[in-house]
Amino acid sequence: MALLTYTIIEAPSEGWDSARTLVGFAVAAGLLGAFIAWQRGATEPLLDIGLFRNLRFSAASGSVTIVFFALAGFIFMVTQYFQFLKGYGPLSTGVRLLPVASSVAVTSVLGTKLAVRYGTKLVVVTGLLFLVVGMLVSRRGSALVSDFGGAGKLVPVLAGVFLIAGLASLSLPGTSPFVSEFLVLLGTFTVHKAVAVVATVGIILAAGYVLWMVQRTTQGALNPALEKVAAMRRDITAREVVVVAPLVALILVLGFYPKPVLDVINPAVKATFSQVGKVDPAPQVAQGGGK
Repeated sequence: MALLTYTIIEAPSEGWDSARTLVGFAVAAGLLGAFIAWQRGATEPLLDIGLFRNLRFSAASGSVTIVFFALAGFIFMVTQYFQFLKGYGPLSTGVRLLPVASSVAVTSVLGTKLAVRYGTKLVVVTGLLFLVVGMLVSRRGSALVSDFGGAGKLVPVLAGVFLIAGLASLSLPGTSPFVSEFLVLLGTFTVHKAVAVVATVGIILAAGYVLWMVQRTTQGALNPALEKVAAMRRDITAREVVVVAPLVALILVLGFYPKPVLDVINPAVKATFSQVGKVDPAPQVAQGGGK
């Protein structure tokens, strides 16, 4: 990792096609291959390489890695922006970066707990939705829905990803959250019909809000003010594609073929069902007066 990081840092000055850069990447790849081979043969590996066969794990890990690369680049850039262009001192710059650090700290802990409680499907979809919203807000320079309108005419691919994320958050059939939400509602309806009805009404209300948001931001007549914003004339970039593509693929693949995920949870479900209805045996008095 140290060699790979050093090579990436030096590549812009040395040249991406220079011999030094290519050798650095080749050696880093060789060391990575040796590490993988070593871990595959170890009885107690530092990293279980077999985990990457799980699509959810590998796609999520890749996306998180890319997002943290982007976050590190953003912090590096915005620090220089505050100090060199805005004229802020080191302390003032640090204070202005506190919201970013605080949000990362909170969401890192919260994301893990939400994944354990509600499953990774919902967390992945929510993460994709927030990523795309952040891309749109950073281009427009505003988070107000009224400042958009018809943005899909300028950034059609980004608007399409936004639509996929919005529909997936509603557990549309063909997306990964659909199977889990359908099974939850089906199981709830057999036990508590009233609770299932309330949950269904909540889904309908959420659908109305999400579709209203998508329609007001990316569909309809083009807001003339958007054409005056240079960033809004730039559709999704290659770096942004690298970030969102694994999440979109994960949502669609597991939406049409959820068997790998169901195979993971089925043993635990069967073990739980095997204990349903069982009670502890009634206490019995020993023969012979308790002796």
